[in-house]
Amino acid sequence: KAYIQQAFLFEATSVDTAIMLKDKCLQLLETSASFSKKDRISRQYDLTNIGYSRLSRTQKDSVIDLKLDLISKMEQIDSRDFSKLAYMYRNISQNHKNNRTYDSSILYAKKSLGLLMKMYDSGNINLTSGIYALAYVYGAMGKYDSSEYYTLQSLKIKQKWFGKVHPSQLPERELYANLLTSANKFEQAEEMLKINFELSKQKYGLYHRITGDNLFTLLQHYNWRRQYEKNIELYPLLIKIDSVVLGKTYDAAASIVDYGNSLFALGQTEEAIKQYTKSLEITEFSKGKDSFQYGMGIFCIAKVFKKKNQPKQALLLMDSALTIIENDMSENHPRIGNYQQQYASLLEKTGDYEQSNQYHLLAIKNYEINYLKKSPKRIAYFQKEYAKSLQKQGLKDSANVMMQLAEQNLERQRLMNKK
Repeated sequence: KAYIQQAFLFEATSVDTAIMLKDKCLQLLETSASFSKKDRISRQYDLTNIGYSRLSRTQKDSVIDLKLDLISKMEQIDSRDFSKLAYMYRNISQNHKNNRTYDSSILYAKKSLGLLMKMYDSGNINLTSGIYALAYVYGAMGKYDSSEYYTLQSLKIKQKWFGKVHPSQLPERELYANLLTSANKFEQAEEMLKINFELSKQKYGLYHRITGDNLFTLLQHYNWRRQYEKNIELYPLLIKIDSVVLGKTYDAAASIVDYGNSLFALGQTEEAIKQYTKSLEITEFSKGKDSFQYGMGIFCIAKVFKKKNQPKQALLLMDSALTIIENDMSENHPRIGNYQQQYASLLEKTGDYEQSNQYHLLAIKNYEINYLKKSPKRIAYFQKEYAKSLQKQGLKDSANVMMQLAEQNLERQRLMNKK
């Protein structure tokens, strides 16, 4: 039990240590006679979550298969332990959500909620974990009406038990704020996120991970609205919280990169480079030079050189960064498409149209895989940028075809918005 608790604590700060502790736990589970069969399966399941985030897509699929096998064994031993089984299914739903296999995520979230409903009456506080899980997946899918329905249902139950505003409602309120942002109700969303930050400070104190997470979400809202002046006022506070709570970790480095991006957007390029360099030092310490985070930091510095009209230096850095990013991230991850498009733009600036065209097409293909069903306007943007490049190359017919494809995607978006 002590090893398991330590493993989950180290998961946030040192994954290698967490995995070492996980291996010790698994050895004890195999060799010790003090565990019941049910307890052994339960703990084996919990341990599958240690180190999951750093696995490749194929490895993650294998872990999900293992989880389903453990659930099957649990059902054979005690099919009436609805609470434990509901947690297991909800956990798998989250894994599928992160893998963007949304149909499977919805399937297991519904199974989880169905099991909870066998235990509790409508309006029971214990139902909210299952209801919120559904709301969260629907939000990730872009099905905002369904997400709003379940979010408000969960909020209604919690408000009945705890009052109108309570720290237990932080997840629902954050999700609802994101839905308000999607509906262009920015001021309402901002107010809700501000209240969440104050609630988390009151409940957990300033130097707590949940408080930092709520401040980070508020800052992401400002990023979305390009309110960078507000960002640079608050990011130093987030970085201070991260340094106290997390130390030299991936999350702390990510906050520093975001701070650098806000400075960069405001034209403070030298200060931005300082932040990016600081992020690289932390990332090298916590994740290594072959991690996505490290590649992203290099990519950000490359953008500064591009802005300074030093394309050759920018290209060397961006080429190195993209290789790291593509090797570390799962195939067809949407972030890869974003970086490929920026790389294509820089190649175009240096006059390498052949390779630029190749990366424009890779970026478009990536976004078609990720956004055709929920946000085709994103694809249209890439297609328009590629059409402009083709126009510069004198390939007018190809440019016209690409513009037509972009208009088709914009029409898809208009139809989706009407629905």
